[in-house]
Amino acid sequence: MGFIPPPLIFGAGIDSTCLFWSTFCGEQGACVLYDNVVYRYLYVSIAIALKSFAFILYTTTWQCLRKNYKRYIKNHEGGLSTSTEYQDIETEKTCPESQSPSEDSFVRS
Repeated sequence: MGFIPPPLIFGAGIDSTCLFWSTFCGEQGACVLYDNVVYRYLYVSIAIALKSFAFILYTTTWQCLRKNYKRYIKNHEGGLSTSTEYQDIETEKTCPESQSPSEDSFVRS
């Protein structure tokens, strides 16, 4: 969705600088002559305006994420390292000492 508006905006701006339109069977055709000075200023102005708008959105998003990230970390300090679930998982991973490997458990080739 973010890539759709700029071509439409630039297209409308470029069409607005047209001085002479061709016609074919009474229908408006392509632009034959542009006002180059207006075209140049308009093209750069649109580019600067869109980039400035994108910068404002990126900055706002970054600020919101930064603020909420600090709040999230403050509420969830410690994570899994202090929970009993983590300790239970670690004890299940260890092999019981009572079971030692026997000769029958090895595969012979």
